Amino acid sequence: IYQNRINYLESSFGDISHLEKGVEDAIEKLNNNINSFVIYGEPQSGKTELMLALTCRLLDEGYENIFIVMNDNTSLENQNYNRFADCPQLDPQPIKSSEIELDDSHILKGQRHVIFCRKNAKNLEKIIDATRKLEKKVIIDDEADFASPDNKVNKSEEDASKINALLQ
Repeated sequence: IYQNRINYLESSFGDISHLEKGVEDAIEKLNNNINSFVIYGEPQSGKTELMLALTCRLLDEGYENIFIVMNDNTSLENQNYNRFADCPQLDPQPIKSSEIELDDSHILKGQRHVIFCRKNAKNLEKIIDATRKLEKKVIIDDEADFASPDNKVNKSEEDASKINALLQ
């Protein structure tokens, strides 16, 4: 999947070595058991394309369940979802968490999934419950600065923020 995506991007845009390096760096971190890291980029720098290429590579590497979580904004979810859905190299096609029911056959152990979920407690609780038995998971947090950090970290009398706790 990944090499097909790279071939397409090279034929369309030329030199994409920076994107390939970003994907390789992310895979190396995962292979070294680094379970959390940040990929930073300026607006319009290709972060979504990097997430898409990384998703292709993760599927090639044997990860079965890729969760793309983002700001609780329907427009942003639709924009990113459509970019993934329009990618002919991506297999399986992505699904939105809103399409998943707790007993839904979309989510089967041993199958591959690319799932989009907005960061709000209701969505996250539902998707966590529906996918709790799945293995080989990776979460890609687009807009990691939005709601993901524990905004209660300096308030010792309180637990972690709800979104932060759910993303752990």
